[in-house]
Amino acid sequence: ARYKELSSVEREFLKKEDGRKIIENIISLPPKYRVPIVLRDIYGYSYKEIAKLLKQPLGTLKCNIFRGRRILRDIIFKEIK
Repeated sequence: ARYKELSSVEREFLKKEDGRKIIENIISLPPKYRVPIVLRDIYGYSYKEIAKLLKQPLGTLKCNIFRGRRILRDIIFKEIK
């Protein structure tokens, strides 16, 4: 809906800009949230693989990913307003 009335060039630019902002927001997260989110959402590692790599209990890892995603969501909603 946001890109509906724009030219294809304008739409592509805005999509890239949105992607850049998301990456900047991920980078701004504390490492305990950033690292597992990058491994899970960008590189596609399983929760078990990440827990083993980071030497964390699986429950702790899932909690940190959940909290990190929630922080990202809050940042993005704040930027939209």
